[in-house]
Amino acid sequence: METSRFVFFLLVVLFPPIVANLAAVWAQFPLSDLLFPQTFSMFGSGDSSFLIALGIILPFPVAFTSLTLWFWPFLSSFFRQERLDTLPLKVQKRVIFYPLAVSFSSLGGWVTAGLVVSLGWWIGGDAVSPQRQLVLWLNLLIFGGLSFVFTYYIVVLLVRKFLFPKVFPSGLPAEFLAMKSLGLGGQAVIFLAAVSWFPSLIGMIGILRWSGVLEGKKAGLDSLVYGVYLALLAALLLLSWLFFRTLARPLGVLDETAARIGKGETGVPILNWNTDEIGRLGHTLNVAAAGLAERERLRDRMGQIVDPQVRDFLMHNGSLLRGERTSATVLFVDLRGFTTWSEARSPEEVVEFLNRFYTLVSEVVHRSGGVVNKFLGDAALAVFGPPSGLAGHRAAGLSCALTLLQTWEARELDLALGLHSGEVMAGTVGSETRLEYTVLGDAVNTASRLEGHTRYAGYQLLASQAVFEASVPGDGWVALGPVRLRGKDQPLELWGYSPWSTK
Repeated sequence: METSRFVFFLLVVLFPPIVANLAAVWAQFPLSDLLFPQTFSMFGSGDSSFLIALGIILPFPVAFTSLTLWFWPFLSSFFRQERLDTLPLKVQKRVIFYPLAVSFSSLGGWVTAGLVVSLGWWIGGDAVSPQRQLVLWLNLLIFGGLSFVFTYYIVVLLVRKFLFPKVFPSGLPAEFLAMKSLGLGGQAVIFLAAVSWFPSLIGMIGILRWSGVLEGKKAGLDSLVYGVYLALLAALLLLSWLFFRTLARPLGVLDETAARIGKGETGVPILNWNTDEIGRLGHTLNVAAAGLAERERLRDRMGQIVDPQVRDFLMHNGSLLRGERTSATVLFVDLRGFTTWSEARSPEEVVEFLNRFYTLVSEVVHRSGGVVNKFLGDAALAVFGPPSGLAGHRAAGLSCALTLLQTWEARELDLALGLHSGEVMAGTVGSETRLEYTVLGDAVNTASRLEGHTRYAGYQLLASQAVFEASVPGDGWVALGPVRLRGKDQPLELWGYSPWSTK
């Protein structure tokens, strides 16, 4: 094992709990002399003294050996110099709970020591007065509790600074943030116990010794003394609770609001009345939420200007000025006779009619999985395949064309459709300051020529054999044979379809 890992293990994993407990044990003896009468020795006499001494020392190695076995899945990977950021989920959870586990192991050693000492007294036949038992457990509550608190905060500080960045280099995963652990309330309880409960215990010991109860000179305290002590303890607990609430409530609001923003609810302002760091954090979160709401509004507006699939492509594609060669099915849709029809209508009527046409085309194309690439006055260009890589784009384009013919209700103008499949270049074109997503290639030109040829063929929909590949179209389709389209050198096998036909 390399030296750096060994030093890391000693300083972060091994030394903190040992040092905290040794410091508590070392502090116990001089402080006990001040707090408790010298006559109350814990070691007893006779045969029980060895067992009691063993009971004070032995529980700590046992507790930390158990902790080591529990933490061994991590330690074994650590010692084998494996990557710590690829540990199994179960091992990662143990890393997170290590500060709490080592603190409870420390406290368990103190409690076990107290039980063994009491057992040693009983086995040795020592006359154990209630006062002596009280001294024992007050010792354990004070020094064992302080050991728990110091161990927890020291280990948390070291683990978060040195160990977590190695195990979670990108921060804690979301599933760990959602699991139950020692939250702010639990940490506050530990802290408040150290600053209120332990001092009040020491104060109670002083009262008991001053009154002579510990020496057995007095059976108990007057009710007034108990009342004063309990009132003082209640006041300390109340102040601690008020302090905790001033932190926990606004932090709880921040946590809840952040979770809602993470789910997409950006219109959730934080009503903030704090002037400290929590207040500034709340203001920053409000600004971030407003920015996300504006981004979402622009995204929705962009989805109305360009097709949502194109919008998502543009927002997530890192290189805009590029295209890709891909297979696609291209559909041109035109309003036959629109120019003549519009001459006798007002501009408002023309716009209303075109909006009905655009709405129908958009809805049908989207349901079929395609993209409305652009509106061209009284025509529309739809593409099936890019940018989403739609599988089965030929069938999707064919279904869309037939659905448009069946659902168009404006009988005063007929639809003319051209459908062709082939290779295209799909992507953004333009300059650094003005871009447009489009599809280019012979397949696009051919689809446009097919739409224009419908007036000569006498069918509303013309499709090339490339749309059907090697299959034969179903009912309603008429084979038109090889046809040479305007601007094309080679003839194409065409098929015609229409609810009505002039042929």
